[in-house]
Amino acid sequence: MNRSRVLTFALAGVLAAPALATAQIVEPRPFIGVDAGIAIPTRDNYWAHVHEGGSVSPYVGYMFDEAFGVQANLHAAVMSPDDDDRDFKGEGDVTTVLGATVGPRLSIPFGDKLEPYLVGQGGVFGGVSGRLKDEFDAGVSLGGGIDYYLTERWAVSAFGRWNYAFIQPSPDDLNNIPNAGNPKRQNPSEAKADDIQWVTAGLGLKYDFKPMPTPPPAPEPIVRKPEPAPVLPPPTSKKIVLRGVNFDFDKATIRPDGKPILDQAARTLADERQVSVVVGGHTDAVGSDMYNQGLSERRAKSVKAYLIGQGIAAGRLDVRGYGESMPVADNDTDEGRAQNRRVELEVRE
Repeated sequence: MNRSRVLTFALAGVLAAPALATAQIVEPRPFIGVDAGIAIPTRDNYWAHVHEGGSVSPYVGYMFDEAFGVQANLHAAVMSPDDDDRDFKGEGDVTTVLGATVGPRLSIPFGDKLEPYLVGQGGVFGGVSGRLKDEFDAGVSLGGGIDYYLTERWAVSAFGRWNYAFIQPSPDDLNNIPNAGNPKRQNPSEAKADDIQWVTAGLGLKYDFKPMPTPPPAPEPIVRKPEPAPVLPPPTSKKIVLRGVNFDFDKATIRPDGKPILDQAARTLADERQVSVVVGGHTDAVGSDMYNQGLSERRAKSVKAYLIGQGIAAGRLDVRGYGESMPVADNDTDEGRAQNRRVELEVRE
């Protein structure tokens, strides 16, 4: 491959990335990660010097929006020798290649979990041991992969890359080796001089500094007149709604206007000592399912703690959180959401 064409392609990609990224700037953020796997030479003359090995490539990057970014990689590949008795010095040495590249990254997210991507990078590679020792020159690394997000920020990856460097193994022309005609060498093209090529593939781990979702601003509190205190029905009834015991947005703290209602409920439970209840917490539909599940549990625990403080035995009170799954009013209005932020007592059989 012509050196000028390879470098032009890589540098054009690097320069084009910022220009493309300005088209849609959405949630810019950095990311870091590391890839590890196998390294295999893909050109005959390089295969005549090295065989399969391993690779590792830490990287950092920055996404200008959901699709376009820039990524920089460090490359390290260690390859086993092709020790086939050609009778030249150091034939059995392990070959190590190091490199540093940078270039654009194109991501194509599919939902919240999958993110296929492509990278095109240019930079420098060099050998530090074996058949490439003390030689450094330009090169490119092209490839892609797919990220699978385990959480909002952590992802596992599968990747594959094609790598090219303007470096020739030493000795670069095996026709000059006295034993070049060894019958173990089956491919005559292994003897000619040429730049090295190799591929890498494997798995990786990535951490994406995505902005965490923030809840919307809390609505103005709804002021309502106190409702009559609840009275526990006989054991045939199944559920007691603590009307008036509601919560502010994104809060699990009992409001002052709810404490008289809980006091009355505590007195009723004290009189009905044979009754045990499930304290069920609920939320409105604002926020993620996971977050609302935790918030509903905290609200139920607040009510349980208050009733215990009024002398009710903890063994009579079970706590459950139902999140946003059981609304009693319309979540599209402020008043409806306020009614859904509640705690109920359910008689336990």
